[in-house]
Amino acid sequence: MSVAIQTGGPSIQPTPNRSVDTQSKAAPAPAPAAGAPAGSADKVNLSTNASQSSSNVKVDSWKKGKNDCLEHILLNQGYSMNEIYGKGPDGKNMLQTVASQNGLKDPNLLRPGQTLNIPKKGEAASTEGLKKGEKAEAKVDTGERSTKLTAARTEDGKSMTTEVNNGGGSLEVKSEVSDKGRIDANVRQQGENVVTQEVAKNATGSAITQTTTKAGPEGTTVNIRDTDKTAANSTVHVDEQGGVVVNNPGAKGSDGVRTEVGNNQGLAERVGEWGDNVGRWVTGERRGDEAVQVDNASGVNVQRRQDGSQTTTITGANGEKTVHNRGADGMLQQGGRFVDEQASRLGNWVSGWFN
Repeated sequence: MSVAIQTGGPSIQPTPNRSVDTQSKAAPAPAPAAGAPAGSADKVNLSTNASQSSSNVKVDSWKKGKNDCLEHILLNQGYSMNEIYGKGPDGKNMLQTVASQNGLKDPNLLRPGQTLNIPKKGEAASTEGLKKGEKAEAKVDTGERSTKLTAARTEDGKSMTTEVNNGGGSLEVKSEVSDKGRIDANVRQQGENVVTQEVAKNATGSAITQTTTKAGPEGTTVNIRDTDKTAANSTVHVDEQGGVVVNNPGAKGSDGVRTEVGNNQGLAERVGEWGDNVGRWVTGERRGDEAVQVDNASGVNVQRRQDGSQTTTITGANGEKTVHNRGADGMLQQGGRFVDEQASRLGNWVSGWFN
């Protein structure tokens, strides 16, 4: 498992050494996300054994760094929202347990500059604390498949890109928010799978989108949910090639969360796909179903299989399902992917030989 790296600046912004009034300056913890129910299958309880490893994390001032509250700190250590808010056998959630382990009376009251001992699980990247032009990266590579996170801040806003390399199940997920929003994500290995959890919020918290990406032997699954308190109001568009765009507008349509699912391909595979598309155009065969759009959606599930075929299921506010199917990769695209994979292996071998 590789170590998270942040380029262009420190991974954690230290808070200036000054006296702080805990009643007026304590960082408030945000309310639990709507999509984080208790009793989830991936909940954990740390009352007896926190973790095999832990990190000392310095608390940032509220909205001045990525570790400005306990929820964000745990997200940055690799835990999902379900794990953070799911209650264990003792009736406590992870926020309460970690607070108790650090001698905190209230997990909602943290002093900027104090250091907490936090159980670590996975690698993480966050847009918070980045200056314009900076990036933060995290990656997990099992040898069979890998996922890389890249958080970035530009003149236009903030983004998180999840690049999944998983054979025919390779894809890319990109979330974008305005400059005052934030995106936190973590990636970890679970058995044969590489799992990514992401939470993207707009400036006011009126638009919150949670994305879970799981890459495994059978392919890759992406689950995108509109989890803010506003009634399901996301718009989901799927084109003929299976590209997915989810817009969660929040209270103001101009300040929302945009999430896009597309291809993650090498050069030879892209050329092969282009050739296959020409063949389909000549024969009149479609790659996938006609484009669809669903308004007021609560979520979307994308299943990309190893043969390149894909099923996208959109759930409307009323629970109604809309399904879009995309066919398998053509022979030219499969051949191009094989060339890219062999070139990557050769590059890794040469790099390892010289190092």
